[in-house]
Amino acid sequence: MAIKELKVLDQKLYNIARAIAEAIIPAGGAFEPGANEVDAALLFDHYIDRLSRIQFRFIKYILYMIQYTPLLTKFKLFTRMSLGERIKYLQGWEESRVSSKRYIFITLKLLIMMPFYSDDRIQDAIGIHSSMGEHPECLLKV
Repeated sequence: MAIKELKVLDQKLYNIARAIAEAIIPAGGAFEPGANEVDAALLFDHYIDRLSRIQFRFIKYILYMIQYTPLLTKFKLFTRMSLGERIKYLQGWEESRVSSKRYIFITLKLLIMMPFYSDDRIQDAIGIHSSMGEHPECLLKV
């Protein structure tokens, strides 16, 4: 992945986003391909390029929070965890009793999944092209 393709993320943030996206949408999950096969982190980068500076700063802090908070309990960075550990760790965020933690994660998950599902390979995998009929212009294009 050449850094010149990135719009707003630097290489470090891209790597964090890639690890998060892979844990949210692993290969062989509900359907093939997974997040890394379509480079969901790059799609996420291009999608969040539309955000305001303040909104981007919030997303940046979320990425760093997910990267560094495992140091407190797991003694390793999020990106150094195995895929299984990352999935379990993010499930903890999604199922947390702390509502703000859940909302932060849901926001990030949404921002990763929206451009992922706009990719033609994913739309083909879930059969959305055939069900859209004559109105494909309503699909989100990144």
